[in-house]
Amino acid sequence: MNWFSNAADTITPIHLKAHDAEIEQLLHIAEIRKFTLKKSQTRLLELFGDELALVGMLQGSLSIQTTQLNATLTSGSVLALTTFHGVCEFTADKDCSITVVIFTGKLWYEVLRQRLEDQKLLIPNGIQFIQLFLSMLPNTEVDVSDISVCAYQLLLSLRKNAQTVHPQQQYPLIVEAALNIITEEYPFLEGVPDLAERVEVSVGYLTRLFQKFVGVSPGRYLTQFRIAHAKQFLLENEMSISMIADLCGFSSANYFSKVFRQEVGISPSDYLRFVNLKSKNSNIPDDIFVL
Repeated sequence: MNWFSNAADTITPIHLKAHDAEIEQLLHIAEIRKFTLKKSQTRLLELFGDELALVGMLQGSLSIQTTQLNATLTSGSVLALTTFHGVCEFTADKDCSITVVIFTGKLWYEVLRQRLEDQKLLIPNGIQFIQLFLSMLPNTEVDVSDISVCAYQLLLSLRKNAQTVHPQQQYPLIVEAALNIITEEYPFLEGVPDLAERVEVSVGYLTRLFQKFVGVSPGRYLTQFRIAHAKQFLLENEMSISMIADLCGFSSANYFSKVFRQEVGISPSDYLRFVNLKSKNSNIPDDIFVL
């Protein structure tokens, strides 16, 4: 995970009595971070690999924008974000206090998979579950398995109360149609001209309209969408680069690797190696992941 901000944070420490790699791979809390943002202040978060972020609003109002969604969080609500969302931009609509819990491991996805697939990422009163979870964490040294039990209970509570995230704004029908086509048919799209033809407008008109309402060009959005899916496929460790390139709509493995390096800063294989290592001794600087 990468945080990009000059804001001061308070990080809640978690002291592990013993390293249990097997349990940690299933479900673990990598970090708990609390911070405040003044009105109009912004910060960025990017998740990697098997990370899940629960963004909880203690007070205030926060706009969250990613390549996949735009949402507003108000007091008491919680939003779930994964690596699929790419770089997440937080902007305070008014002074706000935020708690972010970062999960790692494979189990959180199994618990929340159906909710995530249904885009049920919002928990309106989820902050109460976050606060209960924090109160259950001991202040002294604790075995990693105890943390995992608390984390699992939190995920079950969130799954039960998850709701669909509604977009902040309604897009024009042409933009809405283009977004739906990208979401459902991104592996088969042959670029922006193909997309424009499908929504029956010129490339120039689609680009201007898309840029105005989404904030990026349709070509850029499609590329980011493909790369987000490619990151997920890379984590499965069972697919070749050629197979992932094909599944994500790239013409060849070489072209996929070139685009991936342009977007992420390193090659697909180096990205996977970085995610798997998760080592403090990694010689790969964090700032190469900034899009």
